[in-house]
Amino acid sequence: MITAAEILHGALDKAELAKINKHLVLYKMLDINEEISAICISLMKKYCLSHRPYIQDLFIASTTLYHQTELFTLNIKDFRYIENIKLIVL
Repeated sequence: MITAAEILHGALDKAELAKINKHLVLYKMLDINEEISAICISLMKKYCLSHRPYIQDLFIASTTLYHQTELFTLNIKDFRYIENIKLIVL
């Protein structure tokens, strides 16, 4: 869910927003639950001073860690310092 919101937030105009909406329906949305929220808080406590992470990035990382899956990202700097996260980069 948080990834979809972050992508939608980046839309520059109505045409781009429509294009994003068209593609978002192709993907399964993973809800944030209490466990993911707890992981997010733990990550924030650990990294808030050293890396100044954005909350949305920590929710994305927390969801990835909770579901034990890989995270595809073009922004490796936002995630590479998080222990046990599996990144797929181009």
